[in-house]
Amino acid sequence: MKIKFVNIDSNRIMIDEPLEYVSKFLEVTEDARLTQLGKYELLSHAKTYFARKLKSTKDENYLSPKLKQVNDSEIEKALMEENAKNAEKYDLWWYNYKQEHPEEFEEAYAIPSFTEIDEEGNWKSKFDFHTDISGTPKDYWDCYQICNRALKDFNTEDLKTMIKIVSKQEFKNQHKELQIEKKLELGFLEELVYNTIPKIEIESYSIARVSKARPFNEDNSLLDEYFVEFAQYLLDECKDF
Repeated sequence: MKIKFVNIDSNRIMIDEPLEYVSKFLEVTEDARLTQLGKYELLSHAKTYFARKLKSTKDENYLSPKLKQVNDSEIEKALMEENAKNAEKYDLWWYNYKQEHPEEFEEAYAIPSFTEIDEEGNWKSKFDFHTDISGTPKDYWDCYQICNRALKDFNTEDLKTMIKIVSKQEFKNQHKELQIEKKLELGFLEELVYNTIPKIEIESYSIARVSKARPFNEDNSLLDEYFVEFAQYLLDECKDF
């Protein structure tokens, strides 16, 4: 099946030679459409993609440069590797604690996060979509703003199907103190316990906001192209997510 067009407002998809198909993201029955989760993922990934493309231009018509401090990634990675066995012990302890003290926890609902552990033991997104859709900085800014507005208006309550076990409000501070004590007891490096990893300064950019003097165009062919490519990826690669 080949996707030809995505109408993001109605969720409808135009497909060549459609066959019956159902997944978390797409449904092809009497007609073809994105599910609400599929629409949310499509908009979220498009927003991230066009933000990254815009920032790569360093165009100050649409970006405000700034310096920010972040953890030195090489030092942080080395500390995490050194601490890996302690982290495993801590995770087991925290799992058992939750089992033994159910009255201190409650269920919370969240939008599913499609992640997995890679070969190095780090969490990463299961989505492995790549494209190279290019345009002008104004194109990227328009596409970002279209997605940003759509996501702000998006009702995500029905998407929150993933159950998480979280600390009840009245136990949050107690649990935080317990966690610090346990990490120190297990021999965690203090830099990881108290987040005192050395910092480095990096250049960053804030994306310009929409204003009367700076409106955005509500249609852009680059975004249509991205929607089609990502929807095709969802169709071809993500049925078993």
